Amino acid sequence: MRPTHFIAVALIAALTPTLSIADCVSAPPGHGILTTTQLTNLMVGSTACVAKVGGGWENQEQHSAGVVTDYKKGPTDPIDPTTVIGTYAISTAGDGTSGLISYNYTAGGAFTYYILGNTSTPSPRAGSFDFCTSIGGTSVPATIKKSIGSCP
Repeated sequence: MRPTHFIAVALIAALTPTLSIADCVSAPPGHGILTTTQLTNLMVGSTACVAKVGGGWENQEQHSAGVVTDYKKGPTDPIDPTTVIGTYAISTAGDGTSGLISYNYTAGGAFTYYILGNTSTPSPRAGSFDFCTSIGGTSVPATIKKSIGSCP
């Protein structure tokens, strides 16, 4: 069964070593858990792209106005069109600075992540980030595209 969103990929990745699981505390200088402001600046109006083993994209999730949309094959595709799959919200963790992104999928439950990435700027640009289930936990690598649409 093909996962319908990257959260399902996160669960599979936690159990499948071949998906290149990263550790959320192993970060090079200038990288770490994004703050709430950084996370908001990065995710709102962006598309999260999770690679498929063997090439291509497993998931292409668009983030706009609190709604998560799976791009699939695009809005005009007659067989696998773009579809709203749930909602998201950005909040602050108990430490008062770390940002959290919480997803509530209509067909797949609720999940919350820290985002690990470049913390040297208040407005992180598109690029590689890790969705972490907890600090020190496993993560799913994703490419963030700072626009709505298909993944590159």
